Amino acid sequence: MAQFHAQVQGIYESLVRKHFKLKSTAPFLSKAGRRLDERRRLSKTKIRKLLGSAFAIGTRAGRRAGYIRKGSNQPTKKGMDRAFERQLDNKKLMQNMKDYETTLFLARGESLIRVIEKESLSGKTTSYLIPMLDERFRSMKKLRAFIVDYEA
Repeated sequence: MAQFHAQVQGIYESLVRKHFKLKSTAPFLSKAGRRLDERRRLSKTKIRKLLGSAFAIGTRAGRRAGYIRKGSNQPTKKGMDRAFERQLDNKKLMQNMKDYETTLFLARGESLIRVIEKESLSGKTTSYLIPMLDERFRSMKKLRAFIVDYEA
């Protein structure tokens, strides 16, 4: 599932660039580490719409490529093999999970820490704490301003 979420996140980032009429090569993260959807202040509604489109595109592409079974969201053998390869790089996997969870945070306006459970390909379930706080919120004033902005 982490493979699919990483793919959806990549599609979402492309759709955000397209929404702002930027080149596809434009960076999603600024040098300071701020995301494009945060810098340009996309509304929760627009983020949800773009994320929904990204899911639809990712599902359709996965079915065409043979990674997802037709009529369901279950991975095929080919999809499981691809997901296994992606999980070998743990650092990149964790960054992809954090990016995806941050997008969900912006779309839903959830709590600042998410507990997620991911099932590995071996069937073992692992729980992760994904903090939505990072270096941008060193002061509580910045954190409160961020929360108020996204609750609106």
